[in-house]
Amino acid sequence: MIAALVMTSGGIAGGDRLAVGIDAGANVSATVTGQAAEKVYRALDEPARSEVRLNVEADAWLEYLPQETILFDQAKLQRRFEIDVATQGKLLACDMVVFGRTASGERFQRGLWQDRWRLRQGGKLVWADAMQVEGLDTIDHPAGFAGASAHAMALYAGPDAKHWLERARVLAAGCQRAAVTVIGNVLLARFLDADAAAVRRALAQYIARLREAVAGLPARPPRLWQF
Repeated sequence: MIAALVMTSGGIAGGDRLAVGIDAGANVSATVTGQAAEKVYRALDEPARSEVRLNVEADAWLEYLPQETILFDQAKLQRRFEIDVATQGKLLACDMVVFGRTASGERFQRGLWQDRWRLRQGGKLVWADAMQVEGLDTIDHPAGFAGASAHAMALYAGPDAKHWLERARVLAAGCQRAAVTVIGNVLLARFLDADAAAVRRALAQYIARLREAVAGLPARPPRLWQF
C-alpha cells in the first residue's frame, strides 16, 4: 500500500497545529510519503507544532518517507515523533530539514527548530533524541552543523538492524559529512552538506539501496520524490 500526505494549505504558519497518526497492522506492508516539500513560513509569535505517531505491529513493514521540510527565515517549528515498533516489526523512516530557501539565497538566520524523537521496540524505549536550533549560531558553529544548508536523518528499526551496519556505511557515502551507527536494533544515519540538493540525493540513494537490501523492494525512493 502507498499513501501520500497532502498539505492543503500549501505550507505551515506560526500557531498551526498538525497531527499525523499511522498504524501498520500485523503483516501489512505500507509506504507513506508527502506530495511535496513542507514549507514553514515566518512566524510572528507562536511556533507551529507538529506531532507524528507511528505504530508498527508484528511482521509489518512501514516506510515513513516524507519529503524535506524547508524552514524559511524566522520560522518557528516544534515537532514531536512518537514511534512504537513491535519486536518483529520493521520501520524505515527519514527526515530532512533545509535551513532557508537556499535556491533564493535565503538562510535560516533566526527562528526555532525543535525536534523530539522517542522510539520504542516491544514497548521498551530504545532511542531518544532531541534537537534545538535557533538560527545561524548553531548552524554555523563548528560543533553544530558547521555551515551546512541541510540536515537529514534516516533510521531503520528491526531485529536485523545490526546486520546492515557495514552495508549502510557504504551506502551513506556522498555527503560532506555522513555517519551511520547502530543503537540496539536501530540503524541510524545522518547527513550534512553545504549543498541541500546533495543531502537530498544522498538521502534518496541511501533509502533506495537500503530498502532493496533489507526488504527486497525496488531500489528507488517514492515516486513523488522527483529529481
